[in-house]
Amino acid sequence: MIRTAPVSSYTESGGIETGDFVVLDYELTYDGELQSTSDDWETEVRGVKTEPVEGVLIEGFYQGLLGMHPGEEKHIVVPPEDAYTNPADDLYGKTLIFDVFIDAISQNIRDSDDGGDSSGTGSFLSALGTGILVIGGGILVIYLIIIAQSRATTPYCEHCKTIGRKTRSEGYCGACKTPYCRASFRKGCPNCGGNTFMPHK
Repeated sequence: MIRTAPVSSYTESGGIETGDFVVLDYELTYDGELQSTSDDWETEVRGVKTEPVEGVLIEGFYQGLLGMHPGEEKHIVVPPEDAYTNPADDLYGKTLIFDVFIDAISQNIRDSDDGGDSSGTGSFLSALGTGILVIGGGILVIYLIIIAQSRATTPYCEHCKTIGRKTRSEGYCGACKTPYCRASFRKGCPNCGGNTFMPHK
């Protein structure tokens, strides 16, 4: 079973840990014959000896997966005592050989706190930080839109236009309502001579 990297997934230096969910390919051999194969099989990495509940992996296979990384191949030999220990099982008492290729770690235990409890403080703080960034970014965008609209609707200074400049007005004459920048109005309104400057709201 020959596969090549690159593989898109987690690449933490510690590799697979208990509680991770992995996607893998394997070939199972015993008594010198290939017995079964599986591609893109997803499973949770837990061992039957450490967590004796239904659906967990046989201990030898579980131990062999620990520490592997996406893109890695491994030849795992599982002795009978770490394989199927129920005499009623067809594979009881057999040495099992798994040739394994790790496609991906689909869910990594390190992504959540408290042994996989995603409601932990770290996850909460991470979510809070993301929320603050999103809200802050939204407020900034709204502010920039308001400023842009304000500038687009603010008239040009009438005095500056007469001398060939395009300067946005900062207010208007209180008497004749002509828009001016402050510099143009410093000696009063050039149009009517009024001296009351009204800033734009």
